[in-house]
Amino acid sequence: MSPPTVVKWIESGALPAHVTPGGHRRVSIADLEDFAERRKTGQGNSGAEEPPCSVLIVGREPDFADMVAEFLELNGHCKVFYADSALVAGYHAGAAKPRALLVDTDTPDVDLRLLVGLCDPTAVVLLTSPLSADLGPLLATVPDAEVVPKPVKLDHLMGLLLKT
Repeated sequence: MSPPTVVKWIESGALPAHVTPGGHRRVSIADLEDFAERRKTGQGNSGAEEPPCSVLIVGREPDFADMVAEFLELNGHCKVFYADSALVAGYHAGAAKPRALLVDTDTPDVDLRLLVGLCDPTAVVLLTSPLSADLGPLLATVPDAEVVPKPVKLDHLMGLLLKT
């Protein structure tokens, strides 16, 4: 979990914690185990709301994915999944049913048509680089996809991923 996500859980009251005189948050092992068990069994989040959106990021740049995930989690209150291979992408698309897909077109062997079929997203964003292959076949598969060249502005990207 990213630190901002844990902070949101603490601030919402979902994860009990106390603050040290130095301003650090501390969680007891018992509270952490109880929180994990509640989430695993689906018994709720002690008043915390579920994120209004979910995004699957598919690409081979984990640092970029982490940056986008933190930006979306902080500003868009999204649940973000990351896949660095076609197999992991297929798993998350089928299991999590994300509402938006962010796919780096330079990721090998990713079947965009299959991913879209598994999760039926409301938004598909394709990240391209100057070295990306011809996008014609991809756009024929998903004609509503937005094409965004790298480098990308995060505010613009968030707007595309959160559209309904």
